[in-house]
Amino acid sequence: MAQFRAYDATQEPIFPPFLMRYARGTTVDGEPRRQALALVNGRSGAQCERFFRPLTLEQLLAIVGEHPQAKLVAGNSEVGVEARFKHSAFAVQVYVGDIPELRVVERQADGVSFGANITLAQFARELAQLSSELGTEKAQNLEACLEALRYFAGNQIRNVATVAGNIATASPISDLNPVLLASGAELTLAAAGGQRRTVKMADFFLGYRRTALQAGEVLERVFVPHSRAGEVVRAYKQAKRKDDDIAIV
Repeated sequence: MAQFRAYDATQEPIFPPFLMRYARGTTVDGEPRRQALALVNGRSGAQCERFFRPLTLEQLLAIVGEHPQAKLVAGNSEVGVEARFKHSAFAVQVYVGDIPELRVVERQADGVSFGANITLAQFARELAQLSSELGTEKAQNLEACLEALRYFAGNQIRNVATVAGNIATASPISDLNPVLLASGAELTLAAAGGQRRTVKMADFFLGYRRTALQAGEVLERVFVPHSRAGEVVRAYKQAKRKDDDIAIV
């Protein structure tokens, strides 16, 4: 017990440093490392019968290729509501929050490509930095997305909810999708075997909660083009209250 300090009621316990390193995948020798998981629930009628946690895009695409109806889970802000309040059951669930390739941000000559599973909080930080560096002429699409995120849920939700989740659920009350669509954003959809195709946001939504995603495909990247000289891009949200409310327009 000599290695532990006496409890001090005036101090808040710190978040365990090991868990922070574990979450980032930066554990040191002798500490447990993140591993890909494949769990099977033997209970009949369970809400989830198989659960996977891939660590690479290649692993994810292989799983989705084998289980094309799998439910992808990132922040759980949508799936959790469906399971808890709508009593929806998803036999195969895949957690995609530990795949670094889906969070990479790449600057290109004509725009910026965001890994689709970037959290809304990280997305906002990247947008703010890019907007300040690119200048108003090129960054108006990015600034409009950032403005939309100002009133998008609360910090706790933005820390886990992802851009891909907002797009793929195709909710008609999304704050972000109308701005991305108006910006001329393009989506990269990936499937096993190295298959990829690019779809414009304008062609992605087919109806109420229906998208152009085909069985076995995942949303890999979101490309937001630079605004051009003479263009003016602004985002506005009409709701009954300013913060944390569903958009009317």
